[in-house]
Amino acid sequence: MFLISGAPGAGKSSCLRHLRQALPKISWHDHDEVGVPPDADTRWRQRTLEHWVAQALKRQERGRSMGLVSTAPFAELLATPSFSRLQGARGMLLDVSDHERVRRLRGRGSPELACQDTLCWAAWHRMHAIDPQWEQRVIRADGWPFMRWEQIEGLQRSDARWDVSSLDTTGQPFPWVAVQLSAWVGGASL
Repeated sequence: MFLISGAPGAGKSSCLRHLRQALPKISWHDHDEVGVPPDADTRWRQRTLEHWVAQALKRQERGRSMGLVSTAPFAELLATPSFSRLQGARGMLLDVSDHERVRRLRGRGSPELACQDTLCWAAWHRMHAIDPQWEQRVIRADGWPFMRWEQIEGLQRSDARWDVSSLDTTGQPFPWVAVQLSAWVGGASL
């Protein structure tokens, strides 16, 4: 399973069409395509991530890979109840400068996301990508009660399960980002 994560405005959803064209053997999805309730919160994000892991397991049974774009960080994927049944997972943090993130969010008609909370979530993601133990209270507090947090206890960057890279999309067109993501996926056995 390939998880492309990051705070809103990094370019995750915008790259999806390009990824589907460039890597058609992988079933690509947007975390939110199942519908986002008006009261979406951490529990909803984690519960929905488990739904996507279940979908990835179905594809795995058929010898196929799945990719997901989401705001869910990699540690949440590793802590889902069904994660241990996956044959493997790789994570990519898409990031962008704060100024460009705000510009993109305002430009796409999401001014409510162009706020300090989003910028803080982006900063948390940056630290999380290099330190899986960074401020885990952010994802654990008020989380879905079925998460298996013990699966990430003591997890360090050097652990083989922590396969997370980062890509800065600042100033880059989405086709360029998709090419970089395709190269990243191509480095894995599909």
